[in-house]
Amino acid sequence: GDIIKFAGDALFAIWPANARGETLSLVTLRAAQCALAAQKRLNNYPAAEDWKLFLRVGVEAGDVLAAHVGGERGRWEYLLTGEPVVQVGLAEHEAQRGEVVLGPQAWALIQNNCSGQALPGGSARLEEVRAPIEPRPAPPLPSLPPEPEVESALKAYIPAAITRRLAAGQNAWLAELRRITVLFVQIVGLEHAPTLERLQTVMHSLQTVLYQYEGSVRQFILDDKGAVIGLHDRHHV
Repeated sequence: GDIIKFAGDALFAIWPANARGETLSLVTLRAAQCALAAQKRLNNYPAAEDWKLFLRVGVEAGDVLAAHVGGERGRWEYLLTGEPVVQVGLAEHEAQRGEVVLGPQAWALIQNNCSGQALPGGSARLEEVRAPIEPRPAPPLPSLPPEPEVESALKAYIPAAITRRLAAGQNAWLAELRRITVLFVQIVGLEHAPTLERLQTVMHSLQTVLYQYEGSVRQFILDDKGAVIGLHDRHHV
């Protein structure tokens, strides 16, 4: 799987179908098996003394729109949206602590290979993958620096505050405590069948205004909660 977004207390990961000839059913089974493994390892996790962490996991399958939007001052955002993104959020809300819930499409694809408890609306609480797939590690990343054109493309998705530190050779100072002002913008209506053109218009317009006030885009998420853009501005000291 690939981690696409990390929103503080949750992450969003995908298993693309058709890569190396893998079907949607197969990658959905991989995702379900990964969810159970994550629950086994991390649910009820002792993060600190008298403090434990719990997991709730949702899995859904289907077609999504992968969009690269923005472009103001060379800064781009990667966004995944579509019905599966909405449904996976709803599935996660149905899950209790320590549970994995499959959305209707995911359950229909792999129910013959799994055991679970049916829930209203076609979703199911996953209990077991009866024929587990052998985990396959991701291929190692190249040890050499990327080609100049690849490095330039990657930097378009990294905030300028980070790229300036990298350019100055200050790699040890990338993680720090900052005083910031945070702004969350919810865009009502964008969640209904968004097109690439509408997404681009919204993102580029917000970038244009935001950069005029020295702000930075934290993330752009379009899920069951609607369209939300997290923005922040650093207090200069």
